[in-house]
Amino acid sequence: IIPVVVYVLGCPPRPEALLQGILKLQEKIARESLGERYGTGTARPSTAALQSGLVSPPEAPGPGGVSRTSVGEADR
Repeated sequence: IIPVVVYVLGCPPRPEALLQGILKLQEKIARESLGERYGTGTARPSTAALQSGLVSPPEAPGPGGVSRTSVGEADR
């Protein structure tokens, strides 16, 4: 699916019609604000909302490369 911003009549379109379509497209771009395009007017999510689904990192191995948790304790 391709969104249509400007329709140019003809198959194939005549050069004049193609130029007119390009000019209309430039006018639409000039009228558009950056806030509409990039959504800067919307509220940003809070830091807590961004971190809510994160998993805590694994523990670093203890001295000698042995994990601090015993076998079976990590499954709880």
